Amino acid sequence: MPEVDASGSESLTCEGPEPRASEAPELWTPVQPPAPAASLACEPEPAGRSEWRGTAAQAVEESARRFEGTPTGYVRGDAAADRTTRAVPAESLVATIRSVDAQLGGAGPVYTVREDGSVHNTVTGRTEYVPVCLGPPQTPAPAAGAAGSAPPVAAPEPTPAPASAPAPEVAPPPPESHWWTRPLGAVKMVGGALETVAGGALVLSGVATSEVGVGVPVAIAGGAVAIHGLDTTASGARTLWYGEEVDTFTSQGLQAAGMSRGTANLVDAGIGVVGSLGAGAGTRALSATGEVGAVSVAFRPGWPVHPAPVGHNMVGVTTTEAGTKWSHLVISGERALVVGAKEGPDAAYAVVTVPVSAARADAALSVMQAQLTTRTVGAFSYLGPNCATHAGDVMRAGGILTFAPTPSATLASAALRSPGFVGTVSTSAAAVEAGTGVASLATGDEKDRETRAAAPE
Repeated sequence: MPEVDASGSESLTCEGPEPRASEAPELWTPVQPPAPAASLACEPEPAGRSEWRGTAAQAVEESARRFEGTPTGYVRGDAAADRTTRAVPAESLVATIRSVDAQLGGAGPVYTVREDGSVHNTVTGRTEYVPVCLGPPQTPAPAAGAAGSAPPVAAPEPTPAPASAPAPEVAPPPPESHWWTRPLGAVKMVGGALETVAGGALVLSGVATSEVGVGVPVAIAGGAVAIHGLDTTASGARTLWYGEEVDTFTSQGLQAAGMSRGTANLVDAGIGVVGSLGAGAGTRALSATGEVGAVSVAFRPGWPVHPAPVGHNMVGVTTTEAGTKWSHLVISGERALVVGAKEGPDAAYAVVTVPVSAARADAALSVMQAQLTTRTVGAFSYLGPNCATHAGDVMRAGGILTFAPTPSATLASAALRSPGFVGTVSTSAAAVEAGTGVASLATGDEKDRETRAAAPE
């Protein structure tokens, strides 16, 4: 960023604040609370609202407009505490920002102008630029020879601040980015995604058991877990993208209630751990309630493992009387044929089993036998009929919701109702979120200490 000294000369250095000498002169006057007209403090004109939004260049222009009549410059938010830092005039800063935006092909994120004239980045939450006074207010001289014009009035002499005047309040420095911040964001994103899956599985289990009177509250609880998982996933993704730790909205709400950042992040992680484990336990409990039958879905990957480009499904139904029967749809010319498979899927298939009631297992077996009897179910199409639609018909008859158009998605639909799969996912989510919570506690408390140390006494 171009910088100028007190005389207005620019330099193109991109280095940080110069080392402060014990006798170094002050190059600018910080923003002070409202003062008498004779003061040198920069006092912005009333803006009519607490925040103004726009691009970075527009935000600096708006801030400078509020100090019209006073030579105003800007320093970086993280250098506002150093009175020897050379400030940049508003015009030069605006020109630099516009030049950078033109090179990058865009105006960047949205910025706000606060009541004190400081410019804030709404994405990172940083105070990017702080306005400072470069000299006394300037009164424009009247036109020469104008009738009734008053003689020019000299600017008042600076009034030295008393020795006991409090130090100006400055924004704390932006959080420091460490090497582990982005990896932690990636792990947090994975944990949030796993929690979302566990919550979604509980929703499906609740919907499938609505007739027993507990399905609705179970589905609502699963939705709450899934929403918290999405919040955690978004927080991890933003941390990974920006390289700075971004708290979840849950944690931000706890901080607004009075918690420290580290404690709020730990509580937020605890919510994720309890929600994930609870969703897994709830799914297993509902699946174990009077279930004596089962519906199984098998999936074999497609090309390049097998010539079928999108893979292949087989479906099996287990009852107490008939045992387990398998069937699948095959192609004969252009016809789609449903045939039985006595041996079931081989080692190339991944199999997921969902416990169901005896009545639903009988209903699924009836649908399977009906299609085996019909044999030809139409002309094959990737949109149906195909192996995925045949498996889906049997699954829906067994109470497993699915509208998956592909074999892999059909397996995923069954996995969300499988106690074994959901249990593994929920346990993994709890472990990941517990680890990220402990890490957030350490980094959050460290940043709290840095913020308190940077704040004026």
